Amino acid sequence: MLSLMRRQAKSWLIKFLIGIISLVFVFYFGYSFTSNRARKMATVNGDVITQLAYDKEYRDMVESFRRQYRGAWNDNLIKVLDLKNRALQNLINRKLISQEAQKLGFQVTKAEVQKSIMAYPAFQVDGQFDVRRYQALLDQNRMKPEDFEQNIAQDLLQQKLQQFLLAFLPVTDEELLDAYTLSHEQMNLSFIQIKPDRFISGLKVDPSAMETYFKAHQEDYRVPEKIKLAYVIIDPADFNDQVTVSEKEIKEYYEYNMDSFKVPAKVCARHILFRLKENATKAEAEKIRKKAEAVLKMARSGKDFANLAKKYSEGPTGKNGGDLGCFSRGKMVKPFEEAAFKLKKGEISDLVKTRFGYHIIKVENVHAERTKAVTRN
Repeated sequence: MLSLMRRQAKSWLIKFLIGIISLVFVFYFGYSFTSNRARKMATVNGDVITQLAYDKEYRDMVESFRRQYRGAWNDNLIKVLDLKNRALQNLINRKLISQEAQKLGFQVTKAEVQKSIMAYPAFQVDGQFDVRRYQALLDQNRMKPEDFEQNIAQDLLQQKLQQFLLAFLPVTDEELLDAYTLSHEQMNLSFIQIKPDRFISGLKVDPSAMETYFKAHQEDYRVPEKIKLAYVIIDPADFNDQVTVSEKEIKEYYEYNMDSFKVPAKVCARHILFRLKENATKAEAEKIRKKAEAVLKMARSGKDFANLAKKYSEGPTGKNGGDLGCFSRGKMVKPFEEAAFKLKKGEISDLVKTRFGYHIIKVENVHAERTKAVTRN
C-alpha cells in the first residue's frame, strides 16, 4: 500500500493543490451567511456552522487571550486582534480540514483521543494521568470534557492529514531548523495605545501646507483600480447534446494537437542515499564513498535492494525501501536523472554523485514515451 501511495505521490500532491485552490473558491462561494442568527452563521460545502458554535468559539478565544495578556488585557484588543473574524475563520478551517480528511478516509478513534489526553503532562500526577486533576483544570478554564475532547480529535485529524501529505515530501536539515526556530521563538512585547482624538483638537493645519504635503505624497493616497462585474458560469457538459463533431474534425484536431496527447517516458526506481556534506573533507568523502561501494557490491550480488535501502539509506525514502515511484525527465537532479534513464529494467547503477551525496539506483520498471489514442465517448 505504501509503495502504491509513493508511486502516486505526484497525483496526490496535484489533487491536494487543486483542493487548496478549490478551498479559495469555497471561502468566497462555497459557504454563505444567513441573516437568521438563531439558526446558522455560515455553511461550508453544505456543513452548517451554527450561531451557537460561533458564539462558543468566540468566547473561548477571548478567554484564551485574556489569560495570555493578563493585566494588559482590555476590550479594545478584541478589535485589534480581529477576534470576531478569526473565530469564524477557525471554524471554517476546521470544517474544511475535516471534509478533506474524510474524503481521504481518515478518522480519529476514541482510543486515540484518550491516549492523547492521558499523555498531557498537565493532567498527570507523578507521571500518571489523574482524572481529578483533568476535571479540575477543565473547570478552571471553563471547558466541558466533551468540548475539550472534540478539540483534541480535530487536532489529531489535522495531524494525520499533514503527516500524510508530508510523507511524500523530502525535508532538508535547513527546513527542520527553520521549523524548530519558528516554533520556539519568543518575544517580549510592550505597547502604548494612542488615541488620535486626544490631540486633534489642539492642532491647527494651514490649508496650503496640506496641499503641499498632499502633492508630495500622492502615492500614499492612491486607491487601487476596482471593477464591478457580473458573470455567468458555463459548463460545457450542458451543451454536449447540442454539438455534433464529425470523425474528420476529431482526426484533424488530434493530428494538429499531437504533442498534447504525448505521455513522456518514465522510469520507476528505488535508490539508496549516502549523504555527503558540502564542507566534507577529502577523508570524510572517501570514507562515505567506500561505504557506498560496499553496499553497491551487496546489491549487485543479489541482496534485496529494498532491505538494503531500509538499512543503509539516509534519505527520507529509506524507510520505504528507497521507493521513488515513477518519474519523468526534469523531476530529479540532472546527474541522477541521466543515470536512471540509461538503465534498463532490473539494472543497478554505479555510484551517482549529486549535491545530496552518493546514490545507488535500481530501476524497477521503464515506461517508454507514447501517444494517447483518440477515443470517442
